[in-house]
Amino acid sequence: TMTMTMTMTALSARATQHAAVLPVASVAVRTCSSKSIYRESVENKRLLAWELDGLMRSGANHDLRVFGVGALAALKSKHAFLGFALDHLHFYERLEQCLEEKKRQHAWAQALVGRNQHETWLWRSAPLAADVRRLEEQMQLASTPPPSDAARRYADAIERDAQHSDGFALVGHFYTRFLADLFGGTMLGAPTRLALRWPSVPSYYQLDFPKPRRICIEDAYGAINDAFQAVDEDDDMKRVALSGASEAFRHNANVYASVRSTSEELQAPASPPEAAAGGPFPRAPLVGAVQGVLNVAVGYVGDRLR
Repeated sequence: TMTMTMTMTALSARATQHAAVLPVASVAVRTCSSKSIYRESVENKRLLAWELDGLMRSGANHDLRVFGVGALAALKSKHAFLGFALDHLHFYERLEQCLEEKKRQHAWAQALVGRNQHETWLWRSAPLAADVRRLEEQMQLASTPPPSDAARRYADAIERDAQHSDGFALVGHFYTRFLADLFGGTMLGAPTRLALRWPSVPSYYQLDFPKPRRICIEDAYGAINDAFQAVDEDDDMKRVALSGASEAFRHNANVYASVRSTSEELQAPASPPEAAAGGPFPRAPLVGAVQGVLNVAVGYVGDRLR
């Protein structure tokens, strides 16, 4: 099995190199741009933003291999991307609803959400819902499949975190979800379009930045620090936010390791047991990721031949 996987990986890499040069190049350009934005940011060198970045850099709660492999596995088929979109819709809706509720109650949430009117352009649930409708129409599904168990657990964790310490753990959830969207959330747009054979990029991967992306990212980091200052830079609240981020990273890894790629799997949303806090990361679907890469390459060739 390992030999077969390595062979498939090598073949898919070669196919991607020759057949998907432009999508890969666009990802590389965006990655370089994100690195310079991250490096040159002022707000992420101070207060809570610095602490959250440190948690991410430590790798103790954040394994990019799981996320990368899971994202590629979601490109294996329309069923796989539908499951991916449904799962994300489930926990994004819960997070956005909780943040909007806290905004009506607490100064920290007003600072976090209101600094750059994030709810008017950064929220992802409406674009995800549009992608789900588009897929359901194309696939002629009689009903909407349920979210996976991993996505349900993620949404439940968001709800629990919203119920204590004035919900300040949601700052950590905001960081893990929306900073990732701002830094690299559009990178998979072109490969996903090719994998789905769509004429346009999925709505989830489209962000209508009200200002240059660099400024929007700096504003998001600044909003996190403003929220921390709204609670008087309290050390206990800092720990609450870091705990929320750790929870989000862990649940996110479980979601990405639970990509469902067939109609049967979509209707039966059981997923692998969740990774325990501090435990090993779940295994991501490597073979599905290889198939996803090949699907992108085939889509690219078909796109060029049309």
